[in-house]
Amino acid sequence: MGYCFELPGHEVKMHAVNSAGASMFKLNRPAEALHFFDVAMAAQKRIATVDLKTLQQTTLNRAAALVKLGRSSESLETYTRAIEAAPLDVVSRLLRANAWKEIGGLDGRLQSAIDYITALELMAEQGIE
Repeated sequence: MGYCFELPGHEVKMHAVNSAGASMFKLNRPAEALHFFDVAMAAQKRIATVDLKTLQQTTLNRAAALVKLGRSSESLETYTRAIEAAPLDVVSRLLRANAWKEIGGLDGRLQSAIDYITALELMAEQGIE
């Protein structure tokens, strides 16, 4: 992977790196996507004024790449961090539920159901249909 960026905290470059990760993901190149998401997250954590929604989206993108790479425990940890950062975010819950579903087995199905139920409760509380 010959991609290496040192971001001086410039937000335009950070968004470009995140977009490059999204492009790699869409091209079904999850290892390269993960690299870009990791670089973007590191840059976002160094920016004092980073938009929390952007950081959340990068975290979710990273977790999705980990799922595609079969790195289940890491993806679940990443989704859990996203949920902890934004406990009322329905999307994070639904994505983690899908990851659990992909893992399968009794534990995966149970955890998936719990996340789906929690997401439905949050949707009801927030008036989301």
